[in-house]
Amino acid sequence: MQNIVILAGNIGQTPEVRTTRDAGTNITNFSLATSRPRLSEGRVLRDENG
Repeated sequence: MQNIVILAGNIGQTPEVRTTRDAGTNITNFSLATSRPRLSEGRVLRDENG
């Protein structure tokens, strides 16, 4: 099975890669900055910068 995802934005920090103990699968964590607002329950979430 193959999953394909297209993410459009800017990577905020250096990606962190780790490997699972059991299967040896690589997992990558990274932050992604976009120009679209973040929504929660239909409302826009704002940080301290607006």
